[in-house]
Amino acid sequence: MDYITVMKLLTESNFDAFLADGDAPVLVDFFATWCGPCKVLTPVLESISEEFPQVRFVKVDVDASPRLAAAFGVRSMPTVVLLRPEEGGGAKTLHSAIGVKPAHYWRAMITESLAPKKSLLQRLFGKKEAQ
Repeated sequence: MDYITVMKLLTESNFDAFLADGDAPVLVDFFATWCGPCKVLTPVLESISEEFPQVRFVKVDVDASPRLAAAFGVRSMPTVVLLRPEEGGGAKTLHSAIGVKPAHYWRAMITESLAPKKSLLQRLFGKKEAQ
């Protein structure tokens, strides 16, 4: 039974084109069809995907795309990687995590990864820097 419902399935042949087709961050769930924890994580990620319309949620089957999994150093499933596509191709890894975690973990990971970093003065004094 196929449990992938909401998240787009990417492969080695379409991954780079998908990244290049937008500048929105991409959350990639590296999974295997035989992986029990992966089946638990899928509905969690799908449920929070609606809360983050600025992030594209996708899946990669590690058995069908082993070179893609190797390129991201995936050794355990599920592995989730949040990427920011870069101009000219490729992407920067903003965050990665291994295993099943609750929805609040993924929400915090996405929110923190996408938030602009505070300057030293902002962290120390809680104010915006004078411009």
